Amino acid sequence: MTVTEVADRRPGAAVGRLDPWRFTGRKKLIAGLALLGAVTVFFLIVGFPRVFTGQPLNDDEGYLVVALREFVRHGNLYDETYTQYGPFYYATLGPLFQVIGGPDLTSGRIVSELMWVATSTTCGLIIVCVTRRWLLGVLAQVCVFWYLGSAASEHLHPGLYLAALLAMLVLALSMPDRPIGRARAPIVGGLLAALCLTKINVGGFAVIAVFVLMTSGAARAPRWLRFGAVAVMLLLPWVLLRPDLGTEAFLQLAAVAFLANLVLAFVLFGERAPGPTLPWKGLGFGAMVVALGSIGYVLATGTSVSGLWNGVIVRPLDQRRNFFIEYPPDDLLPVLVVLVALVPVYLAVRRRASPPIASLVSGAVAAGVGILLFVSLVSPDTFGKGRLAFIPLAGVLALPPVGIVEDGWRTVGRRALAAVGVLQLLHVYPVAGSHRYWATFLVLALTIVAFNDALVVLRLHWRPVARVAAVAVPVVLALVFVVKMRPYVSHYRAAVPIAGVSGARWVHTNEIAHDYEDVTTTLRNQCDTFFSAPGMNTFYVFADLSPPTGFNAGMWPTLLEPEEQRAVVESLRSVRRLCVIRSDVVLNEWFASRPVPDGPLLRYLDGIDREISRAGHYVVAARR
Repeated sequence: MTVTEVADRRPGAAVGRLDPWRFTGRKKLIAGLALLGAVTVFFLIVGFPRVFTGQPLNDDEGYLVVALREFVRHGNLYDETYTQYGPFYYATLGPLFQVIGGPDLTSGRIVSELMWVATSTTCGLIIVCVTRRWLLGVLAQVCVFWYLGSAASEHLHPGLYLAALLAMLVLALSMPDRPIGRARAPIVGGLLAALCLTKINVGGFAVIAVFVLMTSGAARAPRWLRFGAVAVMLLLPWVLLRPDLGTEAFLQLAAVAFLANLVLAFVLFGERAPGPTLPWKGLGFGAMVVALGSIGYVLATGTSVSGLWNGVIVRPLDQRRNFFIEYPPDDLLPVLVVLVALVPVYLAVRRRASPPIASLVSGAVAAGVGILLFVSLVSPDTFGKGRLAFIPLAGVLALPPVGIVEDGWRTVGRRALAAVGVLQLLHVYPVAGSHRYWATFLVLALTIVAFNDALVVLRLHWRPVARVAAVAVPVVLALVFVVKMRPYVSHYRAAVPIAGVSGARWVHTNEIAHDYEDVTTTLRNQCDTFFSAPGMNTFYVFADLSPPTGFNAGMWPTLLEPEEQRAVVESLRSVRRLCVIRSDVVLNEWFASRPVPDGPLLRYLDGIDREISRAGHYVVAARR
């Protein structure tokens, strides 16, 4: 079967169409792909002013651009080029920038925009595969694009890359057999390896999600294997957050993640459904190709085995000790516990009630959960402080409403979207910044599946209303989100271009652009190179200067070990006209009210205190 069938009240009732944008038929396939393509082109145009507006104070962009530039020029990732991220990110973007030039702010932001748009388009394709409705695919595309726009200022951040990889993983699990066939397992294996070798925690969550899908859907999976999968899901939040369970915010995060995994496990293992057919050999082959390719590339460019181990495993797992942003506590946790307690009641009604009643209840639950999730994600202030309050209910949407008969891969697709989306919730730990968007965008896409479920049930009872809603609601919602993108263009036009600097063509920012220009002029005229406290590495790009060291983290007072700081000091001693850039505003952006850790590098920089220039909150100093 390739289309949704609905069990009507009347035996043998014919299956009708809810809307004209169905998946089947060559003409409709071409028209649907053309529609998604047109929206993609529109987003490339609209997204351009968004990614080229602003220069964040924390300057993660400068850190990532300089790290990529140093890797492209000198190799020696981890040993002599500092980074917190895995080799796949560098093994793919490094050769790309060797071809297109850079990296600098211009090329980096173009690549970031492509990742952003690709993620939204992939989510649109996922929804088309699960619902077989092109208009809902476009709606998902628009919603995800707008949602991730909140994190679009994180230029070149691996979080954007990970979002695209996660969307591709779910798409690979959702596609019908005809276009993907035997390539599914190697593709899934390769994507899992890419995720693990970009950021180990995100990859680990994805591996657990695929493992859970395979064990819950396998007809002959041993009982101990199923029990093990459930145990991993339920223990994961407590084990991962164990060092911080004494903090109320992180304790609540662990509780929310536990409830989310509990509901997901209850649904996936309690309601049997087909799982993805992924031969272990195919998974292993795909993972091995990606792992050997990315690891071999960075080793060939000078990285040592010990440096690779430290960069891929040790340093990422130590992230919490170095830097964290607390997850904002949810005020609705008691309400959430009550709602989760009602999930077994809902599942019992599905099994035991008469088909019409079970259909109505399941459709109403899908609509209610979808609305709660959608509103809490796109407008989190509606329900309190956090946007994650109702994520534990997302697992319910892994089940189609009673009466919907789906082909195998549609069921796998919906379960994959729920499993991967829910298990990524812990991506917000330990840094709950833009990670909140990257951790939850798949759940936002899942709400579109909930809307489709509600439509199909609505058709059983109010067919004319369902036919109108199937077209009107996606179109109106999509237009609302498009209108919400208008500030992208207006903010760009109101901003000021940064003139007189290198590598920032088309970049506009606020009045501080003149400060960037003044600092850059000073660096070019009076300094051989510089170091900054904290890291303000974009000035290396602006002034077209090579950094004196490869250890150029933004928040280096906490990220660099004492021996690494001493190595940086030795590099700085050899620079004749060394300058230091300081900014109390940027320092406060990183540390807020926390004390700045003392260390050999900070003490050395404190001795360089002859002020030679001041521009806004930036102070440039040199040796006496």
